[in-house]
Amino acid sequence: MKLYGVMVVQNEADIIQDTLNFLQRLNIYEAIFFYDMGSEDDTFAKARGYEGLLHAPQVLDALYTNRLRYDLLAQHRSFYQPGDWVAIIDADEFYAEDPIELIRYAERENASCIKTYQAEFVLTDHEVRKLGEEDPARPIHERKMLRHKTFELELCTANEAIEDMELMGYPFQLFKGLETGQDSVVYRDGPKGYRLAQVEQRNGRSWGRRPALTVSPRPAVRMSLAEATESLNLTAGPFVFYAEALTGRGRVLYRRYDGHYGLITPAGAGLGPG
Repeated sequence: MKLYGVMVVQNEADIIQDTLNFLQRLNIYEAIFFYDMGSEDDTFAKARGYEGLLHAPQVLDALYTNRLRYDLLAQHRSFYQPGDWVAIIDADEFYAEDPIELIRYAERENASCIKTYQAEFVLTDHEVRKLGEEDPARPIHERKMLRHKTFELELCTANEAIEDMELMGYPFQLFKGLETGQDSVVYRDGPKGYRLAQVEQRNGRSWGRRPALTVSPRPAVRMSLAEATESLNLTAGPFVFYAEALTGRGRVLYRRYDGHYGLITPAGAGLGPG
């Protein structure tokens, strides 16, 4: 049995060497297929120093989607033999248990897939320094858009989105409703409840399976990024879910730990005017 992996990265210069050194010491991968999505820092330059671990690192000019890493693994199927395993590797995550032991256990149970989730978040040295420098209550005129993430929204039910949100420890989850076709967001509402908001209000048959889920009766407000930023600044909430003024697509503008902003948009929706 051989183990192969794929790693898709972008702007991970502060952690990539720690991750690759860890994987190198672990010495369980036959090869890791490494793709850089156009980092603006020196992530790719650092990765090229691990030729014995990474198979032909390359820069990839493509839009990130949830399926991309699986598609990239499939492109290398000529490497695999029956009984081999393949893995998705994140650039900022470390194994808490021996993957080989987990694979052996899975094989004894006749399982063909192992799904793992982050269990503990650890700050990098760079982030620790930033925490000392940044202030979540920084003045509005000093706040900047520091992170913009675009990806293909997962098509799922509200209940499945809640499960993903809880497993990953996120404060919200942006997704596309399986039953409604609407760009939607779920988030925590009180100590035990959940709230669903949609670009346009629709009903879903499966929502009744989760009594703690309530549905916003109002559609998302259509506004520009500048208007969403102003709205977020006027509230004490951690994020604003809104419909982009021109495209009508759902997006989330949120507060980062350092007082700046982050923006999540669906693939194909574009950044939109300020």
